[in-house]
Amino acid sequence: MDQYESFGSIADSQWRCVVALAFRVISFEIENGSCKDGVTRKEKFTFPGKIRRDFDDNLVVDAALKSFAFEYGSTPEYVLGREEVTVSVEQSGHQSGQVTLHIKLRPGNPDQNWKFKGSAEVLVIADLE
Repeated sequence: MDQYESFGSIADSQWRCVVALAFRVISFEIENGSCKDGVTRKEKFTFPGKIRRDFDDNLVVDAALKSFAFEYGSTPEYVLGREEVTVSVEQSGHQSGQVTLHIKLRPGNPDQNWKFKGSAEVLVIADLE
């Protein structure tokens, strides 16, 4: 858990904000992805403390794509038509949740249903109480 303190002035008034941010890197390995159907993988995470809730009673946690590398399985280098990588967070409990990674690769010729492999890292960020 890292703690940051920010100090600043707004219209001559001093403010102080203490934020306890926690980070988790979730790694995904894809061995046999389908260019036709895409790949969806889910991984659970847990933080060492309670995740803060916002005014709407939602946990203050989110995820960002940190890195990814994909390649076609046995097919030689080929032009990609489109790449899509999305990340989402589902909340469960006060300290945990689940990250969903969805990947779609489409070759330049969309009639091909090639296989792909690769890896991705997702950074989960939570504001702890």
